[in-house]
Amino acid sequence: MEIIFSPEVATRGVRLGVQVFSDVVQQGWSEDFQYALEEVQNQVRKEFAGKEIGEDSRIQAVRRMYSRCGTDPTKFRPCSEALIRRALKNQPFPRIFPAVDIGN
Repeated sequence: MEIIFSPEVATRGVRLGVQVFSDVVQQGWSEDFQYALEEVQNQVRKEFAGKEIGEDSRIQAVRRMYSRCGTDPTKFRPCSEALIRRALKNQPFPRIFPAVDIGN
């Protein structure tokens, strides 16, 4: 497989990450998975407690990437930021598929 970035994207620091899974069988979300997800949400709440999300350097970097690619990150939130905001509001993370949820 060959992936070619246009010069406009390649010069903006965009990196591609790929996860490959094989023989994945949808069996729902185990109790262990639910527990691990709750632990991650608790860690996020602790890390961002009393902080402005937009001041975090990681969030700023993703927002810059969105902007450089022509997308307004305040209108279309990056997934990472949206999930952090959900955790801070004690809202559940959306369930898509176990492999996707792990990546998120």
